[in-house]
Amino acid sequence: LILESNSQLKPYQYPGTTTVYPAEKFNYNKYMNLGARMGRAPVVALCNNDLIFHPNWASEILNQLKDNPQMASVTPYCPQYHTKKGIPADAEPLEAYFELLTGWCIVVRRKVLEQIGFLDEQIIFWYSDYDYLKTLESRKFKNYLIPSARVEHLGSETLKSISSSRQKKLTEIPHLYFDY
Repeated sequence: LILESNSQLKPYQYPGTTTVYPAEKFNYNKYMNLGARMGRAPVVALCNNDLIFHPNWASEILNQLKDNPQMASVTPYCPQYHTKKGIPADAEPLEAYFELLTGWCIVVRRKVLEQIGFLDEQIIFWYSDYDYLKTLESRKFKNYLIPSARVEHLGSETLKSISSSRQKKLTEIPHLYFDY
């Protein structure tokens, strides 16, 4: 399921997906919540639009979730980012929060999302991941980094394509709200 904010593409359907064009103005968390609520699967993937998914990334995550019920939420391994952090690509899954989250590709059990509440829609773009992780941590749910699941984050591709005033609105205002 893809939620596309560029209404000029409508009625285009990305191959192998159902592409939805929400009437609501773009808000990262609102779009993530819309997509999560449309689905019924027991696992929800919340993903940016600037990611490269390596083969078997989802299978690796689903296998870990099946074998480890204590994993409420998981983050895949980004080869560029996590290598710089000194985490080898063949490492075992490790409990991780802020220091190891990258990109915004989080896979969460639906029941966990329903228990902690969906994403805060007052946060429109940046700090979505931090707010989510603080909520998880405060409710004692575990997030794990899964090195065998590879997803590369290209890095702020949306921000690079918009004006500096729009960038400021998407980054500074959410920062103030998050700090509050």
